[in-house]
Amino acid sequence: MDKELKGILEVISKRVKTMELIMLIYFYLSIVGGVIYFFVWLSEILSG
Repeated sequence: MDKELKGILEVISKRVKTMELIMLIYFYLSIVGGVIYFFVWLSEILSG
């Protein structure tokens, strides 16, 4: 019983860590994408 519970907890913690990693990657990608989009938009306005 105790071993099973520990195994389940380990699996859950591993999944949580992967989810956090995926969320962080999405977060950074959206920031980078936003910055790139902003610079493209800015250059279009400056070039007229």
